[in-house]
Amino acid sequence: MMLVLTDAPRRMFTVASVGHVEVRVWGGTERLALIPKRGVVGLNAPQPAMVEHPFTPNTMLVMHSDGVRSRWNFSDFPWMGRETASVTAQRLLIALARDDDDATVLVVRNTPS
Repeated sequence: MMLVLTDAPRRMFTVASVGHVEVRVWGGTERLALIPKRGVVGLNAPQPAMVEHPFTPNTMLVMHSDGVRSRWNFSDFPWMGRETASVTAQRLLIALARDDDDATVLVVRNTPS
């Protein structure tokens, strides 16, 4: 389970995570330092890992479940950042989904105003 709270006036977002969900930031100036807290919500969930991070214009969050291979880099996808959030999520899901698990990809873009 992952919750993301965006704070547009402060240009920040906060992530709270438990379980097999990963978040990556594309286009940001700082690396996201979120260490996944493995566990099962409702069974043995630890305290959520929480981190606050800049959410500047052109930043894109890529969140995915463990049904998506975790060993990938943004450089593997040269089209990243040129597509809409929904197309980006769909293309990542097609490229990275495991054959033996369910998978979810969510992409959130912060477009300049």
